[in-house]
Amino acid sequence: MAVTTEITNRIAQAARTVIEPMGLSLWGVEIVLDGRGQTVLVYVESPTGVSVEQLAEASRNIGLVLDVEDFIPGTYRLELSSPGFERSFFSTEQMRDYMGEKVEIRTSVPLGDRRKFRGILKEVREDSIAVEAEGQLFNLRWEDVKKARLIVEDPWKHADKKKTQGKSKA
Repeated sequence: MAVTTEITNRIAQAARTVIEPMGLSLWGVEIVLDGRGQTVLVYVESPTGVSVEQLAEASRNIGLVLDVEDFIPGTYRLELSSPGFERSFFSTEQMRDYMGEKVEIRTSVPLGDRRKFRGILKEVREDSIAVEAEGQLFNLRWEDVKKARLIVEDPWKHADKKKTQGKSKA
């Protein structure tokens, strides 16, 4: 896991150098291993939205940087996209704007007999989160979180929230 974290951090740093001058910001980086090899997923966003042209340009340029730096072992596929409504979270800081929303959390170590928690995000601290699921409050250490994502039941509510967030940051 430490090697993957080091590689994703280096990919994130390389991606930022490419996308920030384009007016985009990095949401997160994931490396997914499957039967076809490894895929490097880079999620980018902007308060005004991300166009297909921006994604294509960023993908070309990030791909060039990654090929020159050569710190990804073996072959890989690079995919860029926006994080979308049901976005994955890569830090507790990203979760702060989503307090009171429904989330799904998977942990690498069980809490009791559970590794999956689907409920309302109640609290976000620097190194942990609290999720209310099935009438119980679960305090989860961020270091134990394997995957965290937003669950969207009303996409229009989140589209309006995204527009509001983009305006307030300008």
